[in-house]
Amino acid sequence: FVKQRLSTQGDEQGEHSQPSSPIVNANSDSAEARAQIFGDRYLGISETEITSEVQTPDEQVYSVNLNNSEPEVEYPSNREEVQEIPFIDESEEEQVEIINEQESKIEQTETDYSALERAKSLFENEEDKPAETNVTANRRLRNIFFGDDEKENEETAEAESVQSLGFTSRVSADDNLGIRRRMSLGEEKEQVQEEQVEPKPEKKPVPINREYFRPPFDLLETYAQPLNAVQENHQERMEIIQRTLEDFHINAVPQNFVQGPSITRYEIMMPAGISVKKVLSYDDDLKMRLSAKSGVRIEAPIPGKNLVGIEVANSVKVTVGLKEVMEGLADKKSKPGSLMFALGKDIVGNAISDDLTKGPHFLIAGATGSGKSVALHVMLVSLLMRYSPEELKLVLVDPKCVEFRKYEHIPHLLVDEIINEPKRALTLLQWAYDETNRRNEMFTACGGHISNIDDYNSMVANDTVPKLARIVFVIDELADLMEACKKDLEERIRKIAAKSRSAGIHLVLATQRPSVDVITGTIKANLPSRIALKVMNFADSQTILGGAGAEKLLGNGDMLYKNSSMGDYERYQGAYISGREIANIVEYIKSKNTAYFDEDVQEFLDKETKPKPEESPIEAGENGGGDEFNEFFLKALWLAVNTETISISLLQRRFQIGYARAGGLVDKMERMGFISGNEGGRARRVLMSKEDFVSRFGPMDEAY
Repeated sequence: FVKQRLSTQGDEQGEHSQPSSPIVNANSDSAEARAQIFGDRYLGISETEITSEVQTPDEQVYSVNLNNSEPEVEYPSNREEVQEIPFIDESEEEQVEIINEQESKIEQTETDYSALERAKSLFENEEDKPAETNVTANRRLRNIFFGDDEKENEETAEAESVQSLGFTSRVSADDNLGIRRRMSLGEEKEQVQEEQVEPKPEKKPVPINREYFRPPFDLLETYAQPLNAVQENHQERMEIIQRTLEDFHINAVPQNFVQGPSITRYEIMMPAGISVKKVLSYDDDLKMRLSAKSGVRIEAPIPGKNLVGIEVANSVKVTVGLKEVMEGLADKKSKPGSLMFALGKDIVGNAISDDLTKGPHFLIAGATGSGKSVALHVMLVSLLMRYSPEELKLVLVDPKCVEFRKYEHIPHLLVDEIINEPKRALTLLQWAYDETNRRNEMFTACGGHISNIDDYNSMVANDTVPKLARIVFVIDELADLMEACKKDLEERIRKIAAKSRSAGIHLVLATQRPSVDVITGTIKANLPSRIALKVMNFADSQTILGGAGAEKLLGNGDMLYKNSSMGDYERYQGAYISGREIANIVEYIKSKNTAYFDEDVQEFLDKETKPKPEESPIEAGENGGGDEFNEFFLKALWLAVNTETISISLLQRRFQIGYARAGGLVDKMERMGFISGNEGGRARRVLMSKEDFVSRFGPMDEAY
């Protein structure tokens, strides 16, 4: 039909010509007439064939008469005149070829028709302007062949939107319409993306040279000596010591005595020909003769003197307050980059402090009630009162969840939390080792004149480049972490201690159980500085000091101290600070100074310690997990809870499974914190009780 129509439209123009336009006279010599003739000649379509308004698919009915030599297209006005389109007896390939050929001609026709409309718009007046139409020859032919009525509605809506924008040219209108559609789609996608992806909050800038408001000494309390204190009879004691040694054929001569806050040291001169070590065996005899309730400690010889010291506890002990020690150290100058902390007083009564950076790592050990926790608080508070958050960052690990709660949200914390879980503590230690390597590489990149953190802060850091803060890890109870992850903890401590001094990262480890399974040889070799408080027996003293002495201390802050540069231990009376003083200091610091926490470290910590999907706690009801694997895991965990121990061989025997699967179950229990880590030949301990299991997973059959 289309092929015949196009081939005969030129020859039969006169015979089958359409009625002339009611607006334009074809015989006129005007520009409008010439434009009309041009359109009739090349298109063969008059304006009467283009309906003045768009009909809906229900109103448009088409019929084709193939019997006549000239096909006609009718547009009936009602549904009763509808005739079905007969099947065109042509092959499918020929129809497709005709359609493709016609589409190419229609494109050229539409271009010419657009040119005609632009020409007409130049000459016609507003009153003579014909009714605008939205139906083109292209759409009409497509409807005849394919019945594409639904597409016509979409194109009609697009044409109406084009007309509303004031476009007169179809080509320009289509182009602009496509641009608007693409722009609108792009805007919608951007809006969807903005709704789905929440913008991350801007990271706070690192503070540089921010003023630090230090707590005043007035927040600390003063501890005065009691007025009715009993005076010590030192002359009588010196005579008893002399007579006791003469009974063992040692003609020692007392020379002097020195009274300290808690003990008095009597200095005696040993005769020639008597071994100094011989006097050490008479400590119990001297304790009995002097009626010393807390024991006697013999220091042979006194460091720096050719005398032997016999230390006896005073009848009345004087409390050494932190305020008194800090005031004694106020005028003491320290080098830039040092971390001076208070200790207490020596036997002479002098205030004692030391530099944490020269340690560079400390081990604090003592039995319960010996003053270990107070010594940690004194160290922390003295550091907080002296150094700003730009100079010092703290990581506080407290498995007992009670000691370091007073320091929550303090600006000196590296991350805004007190670490309680072993897994998070190990993650931060791993970060500390990575940070050590990063800082050392940064020093190398700065040149050969930068070798440590002090050089970097003095030569590189300025008003735009922030200083590197020293980081101190304080772990209150090492024994709890060793029970959970002994092997990993030892390895991380060894790595950090070996390389972190130049990077400004230091460790302070404390334990109340100074046994060989907690303070291993690896830890002792990498922590040269020690603070030994009173322990229960000689074996614990041997573990800490490598010899006797700690078991004869008095407790309540009485300590033996030695750093990496000292030749021997010295006896000090540790300072005391109360919980109220700590609260006052921390509250003042938080109220006067703005906190800045490292968001990158916090993000790393949360990411590394977040449980994997398959290791997430099972929100089970009465029957435990939802799938077969979870159910089997709960059976194995219930067995461990009932027997209070677990091993790979036990799971193999009980459930008749292989080594690989049993080992995977044990590893999963360890990662989730239900059992302790591998402790060599010792059996693993179960860290979950039956009550915790039932409350978390529900009851299980006792047969398991």
